[in-house]
Amino acid sequence: MRLLRICMATDYFYPVLGGTEIQAYRLACKLSKKGIKVSVITRRHAGLPVSKPCSDMLMIYRLPIFGKKRKASIVFLGQVFFFLVGHRSEYDIIHCHLATSTALGCLMASLATRKPLLIKLGGSGRTGDIQTSLASVAGRLKLTLLKKGNCHFVAPSMNVANDMAENGFCPEMIRIIPNGVDTGHFCPISKEEKDARKHELGLDGLKLALYIGRLEQGKEILLLIDAWSNLSDKARDWRLWIIGSGSLENEVRSMIREKGMEERISLLPYVPPEEVRVYLQTGDIFINPSRAEGLSNSILEAMSCSLTVIASRIGGNKELIKEGFNGLLFDAGDACDLTLKIESAIQDDNGQRRWGMNARGHVVDDFDMSYVAKRYIDLYQGILFRE
Repeated sequence: MRLLRICMATDYFYPVLGGTEIQAYRLACKLSKKGIKVSVITRRHAGLPVSKPCSDMLMIYRLPIFGKKRKASIVFLGQVFFFLVGHRSEYDIIHCHLATSTALGCLMASLATRKPLLIKLGGSGRTGDIQTSLASVAGRLKLTLLKKGNCHFVAPSMNVANDMAENGFCPEMIRIIPNGVDTGHFCPISKEEKDARKHELGLDGLKLALYIGRLEQGKEILLLIDAWSNLSDKARDWRLWIIGSGSLENEVRSMIREKGMEERISLLPYVPPEEVRVYLQTGDIFINPSRAEGLSNSILEAMSCSLTVIASRIGGNKELIKEGFNGLLFDAGDACDLTLKIESAIQDDNGQRRWGMNARGHVVDDFDMSYVAKRYIDLYQGILFRE
């Protein structure tokens, strides 16, 4: 079998990281280790090399852009098109991450080179690829072109796939492949190791609840603070650490102070992805109150570390978490329900162990990055066979 060559296009890539970029980076690395030749084209950022070989099988190209926001997006669209056309002999499939304007550059190149195009959508709901695109005339035109462009699509969850189908995407062209996690890296540690880490962090004799993510609208951080403050003395042996940064940082600090929760809730600055594991391995429960998720990286990582996860009953969360078996769900936007679920978790040590063990087993079986990469390889080969 000849060498399979994939060219990925993504607005941002390692070390500029968000949820989509983390998945693109993990997949590119895993594919290259499995003998797939991967090229990544992304935007150039100050201080980063124009091109960088990560290994014999993985190469990153950073294309120059200028201007701000819309202008920069249009420039990058053109750069992607000309790169893909100019390097047509170096890849077999174009794999675009997210249905942004970059996907249009990939579509134009696909039509010009007759190379198949695969587009992965990231989320659903008001913050997902489709709803954000529908908010503008240009976005609606983009979606129309993608739907008519004979593209192949990947959805990370059934919820995202349903959202696509309801908005006119051909179901036969959509494949569901979940986000993946390195279960060898994100793994639980012994009680002795956890106690030692808590001692280093000044948490002797205390349990730790975590939120790790952006502090933005839709993530419902203020709701989490409200729910935690309602626990009163029931959580006197617990601490909540909110780890992240964003536009709501000042509001979060103010609400913690107004609720008199300074001793029980701490706001920690953004943690690089490579350091997230340390906190997850130290924690006991993980809370994700977001109103919209495709398939959350942070939940996958927490489950892989055997934490009890409490998450909003939305989208991909309902596909990841089977309530009462490997985690708990609450009604999105309902602080009282969230308080009840937190209370249920913190008062049930046996439940925490059971939910955490089942959570890791589920992730190891169905979401390990090696398994996810194999599914992509099968999809690539199937696309080339059909073409």
